[in-house]
Amino acid sequence: MEDVFSEKINKHLRIACLSRNPQSPIMWSHYSSDHQGYIIEYNIREPIYKKVKYDEIEPFYYSAKELKESILKKYPDILDSEIDSKMKQTLEEDPIYMEKLHDSIFTKHVDWIYEEEYRFIDTNESGFSHDYIDHNLSSKDINSIVLGGFVAQTYL
Repeated sequence: MEDVFSEKINKHLRIACLSRNPQSPIMWSHYSSDHQGYIIEYNIREPIYKKVKYDEIEPFYYSAKELKESILKKYPDILDSEIDSKMKQTLEEDPIYMEKLHDSIFTKHVDWIYEEEYRFIDTNESGFSHDYIDHNLSSKDINSIVLGGFVAQTYL
């Protein structure tokens, strides 16, 4: 049922991940090329982001087999070609499943707490026609530029 998660997220959400921790060597090793990358520190005035929760993540399971069997019992005349879409619809209408989807977007395992991550989320119930989040930020919104792990103040 991972496809339902991915499809829902890809179609209806645009997520940008940011960090408040520009000095972490672990972050530089994960997200730059041998510490040769750069970070732009923005001054974002309006709260258009949400802090990620760090928790011990526990897996949850949906049995595709059991879900399919329950649909076949409920709709005995359903066509084979309609079963997948009915399974997706059933999951999307399940409040527990949708709560798990929401939680998965804003939760990372505690092992990643050093990232101090925040996420910008744009949602659109009818789906997006573009692949990016567009927020108007100008050079006045830039506080500093971090190069290869060292802070270099900018004067823009």
